[in-house]
Amino acid sequence: MANQGLPSSFNSTNYARIGHASQQLLPTILQELLLIKEPPSLLQGHVINNTFLNTTLRPEEWLLINNVTTNGYADFDIPLSYKIIRNLNIVQSPTSGWHNQSGPISTDITVGDDIERMRRIRNEIIHRGNANVTDGELNDYFNKLKQIAARLEMYLGKQNGEFVSKLDNLKSCCMDSEIANMYIRRLEELKDREHELEDILGRTITRFDDEFIAIEGEISDVGQHISRVDNRLSGVGERVLRIEQRVDDEFTEVHGDINRIGHHVSRVDEQVLSVDRQFSTINENIGRLLSTETETDAYQLEIDEWESEDKQFFVETTAFTEVLNFLKENNSLTIIGISGVGKSMMIRHVALHLRNQDNHTILPCCSPYEIEAYYRKDKDQIFVFDDICGRYTAIQSEIEDWVRYEQN
Repeated sequence: MANQGLPSSFNSTNYARIGHASQQLLPTILQELLLIKEPPSLLQGHVINNTFLNTTLRPEEWLLINNVTTNGYADFDIPLSYKIIRNLNIVQSPTSGWHNQSGPISTDITVGDDIERMRRIRNEIIHRGNANVTDGELNDYFNKLKQIAARLEMYLGKQNGEFVSKLDNLKSCCMDSEIANMYIRRLEELKDREHELEDILGRTITRFDDEFIAIEGEISDVGQHISRVDNRLSGVGERVLRIEQRVDDEFTEVHGDINRIGHHVSRVDEQVLSVDRQFSTINENIGRLLSTETETDAYQLEIDEWESEDKQFFVETTAFTEVLNFLKENNSLTIIGISGVGKSMMIRHVALHLRNQDNHTILPCCSPYEIEAYYRKDKDQIFVFDDICGRYTAIQSEIEDWVRYEQN
């Protein structure tokens, strides 16, 4: 589905604001609730002992749960937090139940009701039909979110306004329209891709249903055939053995069909996972847009660590001189080699040299979209990518990000 042009800058900025709220501020509130009600040291055992969670969580969700003791709940999004809170009975169920079709009404104000509201608001924002968000719609969204935040502040024993003030700041803070439009365009492209994946999944399920019905019919036919043979040829062992072999062959074909369908569904799941990762990348970039000073500090901390290691361990060789001379004639360079030979130390030393000698600005990056977001034609900059497509093995989703970036 092709985009029909971006909405006005003002309305697209409103869309970026509610998108940021649904992907960062609301998850943060649920992470705070989990931290208080479900200590990270207990989560893995509780999930393993829960039959539903143990059999339905996706691999990337298990990775977060297995590392929760070390990393905490910082990367848990609304869907994963919702599953854990609901299935481990961490809070009382909503007044009308979890995932009820009608949802909470205005007088339903328990913690469970507000968690259900957060899930619905998040899904409504992501699956909007367009990115035009009027001031009236923006106010409606933030009024609902602030009411939820205020009640959860009281429930979690937070200071008055701790969550609400963040929503107020997000609603009114200055946001560069050019950068906001770039992220909105990414959201629209991801939304189109999600619709395509939903169509693929729908067609796959339909095909599976049709083939399963056909398989049931074939099995029924086989059963009837066996019954007729038994009735007619009772006692004729050799004939019965041949018929049983035929049945086994047909069952083998049936299992083969089911396996092929399962592989196709797995590929669809991988594509859905890729879309989730791209949403996560966009939400991180929106966060960077709203907190430039914080991001700059984070970059500086990383660069300071480079300098400390560089002074202790790096010795300039002819390889360094060749790399530096190459960059004087070209605007990009890729260093490859086996693990442990000093590739990372080399590119960091080169970056520090260009900063100290030629006044370049160092920008450590993880995604190709950061080049477009932070490039300034009036500054000398050096963008540093370490382990550009994966540290020990190639990560397919990161390779696809670079391919899409090149195509666009």
